[in-house]
Amino acid sequence: MQIVEFWREAAILSKLHHPNVLAFYGIVNNGPGGTLATVTEFMASGSLKKVLLHKQKLLDRRKQITLAMDAAIGMEYLHSKDIIHFDLKCDNLLVNLNDPSRPICKVCHLFTILSFMLI
Repeated sequence: MQIVEFWREAAILSKLHHPNVLAFYGIVNNGPGGTLATVTEFMASGSLKKVLLHKQKLLDRRKQITLAMDAAIGMEYLHSKDIIHFDLKCDNLLVNLNDPSRPICKVCHLFTILSFMLI
């Protein structure tokens, strides 16, 4: 990815604000001459794939539906901004199960996806 494209995509990400899309906080430089990295919100439980494979954290039906709805609502928001996520999968959905009454799921890994924005 070219540096100009990287900054263009960062500018687009900074304008996306939705409870079901991973929050983008900024860019950091990994030392002099180092690589650039994105800073995003932390999701305590990790990817949905990790949660589903972890046998001790079985999700009841209500939580499964809540997480599925969160993912769908996040995708609906992205589509309303003319963004298509070409790599939607369990690895690209992050979850936080720390609040037992309301788990949350957020769409992530948008950075390389934004180069396919519809214009």
